[in-house]
Amino acid sequence: MLPKARVVYCRATGVTDVKNMAFMERLGLWGDGTAFKSFDSFLASITKRGLGKSELKKSLEFAIGRTTPSTRTPPVRPSSTPRVWSVFWSCHQRFFKQLCMSMKVPTIVEEAQQALQAGYCVVIGLQSTGEASLESEISRCGGVLNGFVSSTEEIISRFIKQYFPTQIIKSNGDVVEDQWSVQAKNLLQGFVKKINLPISPLDDLINQLGGPGKVAEMTGRRGRVVKTDKQPRPHYEARESDSSNVDSLNIQERNSFMNGTKLVAIISDTASTGISLHADLRAANQCRRVHVTIELPWSADKAVQQLGRSHRSNQTSGPIYKLGR
Repeated sequence: MLPKARVVYCRATGVTDVKNMAFMERLGLWGDGTAFKSFDSFLASITKRGLGKSELKKSLEFAIGRTTPSTRTPPVRPSSTPRVWSVFWSCHQRFFKQLCMSMKVPTIVEEAQQALQAGYCVVIGLQSTGEASLESEISRCGGVLNGFVSSTEEIISRFIKQYFPTQIIKSNGDVVEDQWSVQAKNLLQGFVKKINLPISPLDDLINQLGGPGKVAEMTGRRGRVVKTDKQPRPHYEARESDSSNVDSLNIQERNSFMNGTKLVAIISDTASTGISLHADLRAANQCRRVHVTIELPWSADKAVQQLGRSHRSNQTSGPIYKLGR
């Protein structure tokens, strides 16, 4: 493909970031006879050209934060207007990301079951686990859960509760509750309950693929909602109390997958480095891997790192990659 190339650089994270190009000296982009004396000057020049986007971001935030005059007395915001908009769009993004993942679950489960029936084992990759929503819901319920937690429902409910304004400032300066705003807030909270939003996609995947006894979970979350043979009702189960124990638990789960005790592995961003899940010649589980990605990361290098968990040297066969849609 490159008959005239004297040097070919082959590295997964080589060009995902300019700073990762430091070892590519033979490209001739810096050094004697070039416009840049060293890689540091090359990096500084390339980086400097991208500073304009920060000014654009500030301008957009200022434009979003502006409000139009109104004849009605405006409700009192819990914080400044730009801050509310920032939180709104953050919740908006997280809500629809979790919703899109939940909509993919039936297809992912079907793909995984077909792969298992064909004699393969399955690796499912995602980024977010919904742990923040789970902990928030557990705190709200006092530690007692009646079923699986919906991350999407928790995200939108928490935003309405914390940021929907219900107070107004009267002409004399007193701050009072505005009845119309209170009713509107209650109506919105009622609508959220009636929508019947899907449960957390990670918990849903584990439940539909056989539960924690058949699925190896390698994530950074400290707890989850599961159903087991001993407790058929959904309940909260602590994984480990601190991060060091979570890391050792992930290693145990990895070993269960590699020795064939569990044929399905789910990995998040936390387990996307330092863990090998390929069909290793030295492992008991040498079945071909079907690697299904349900959620892509924001950066290409993180995607390459996660995809590389199931495709490494000394393997009996390469994985089959599938992108959930």
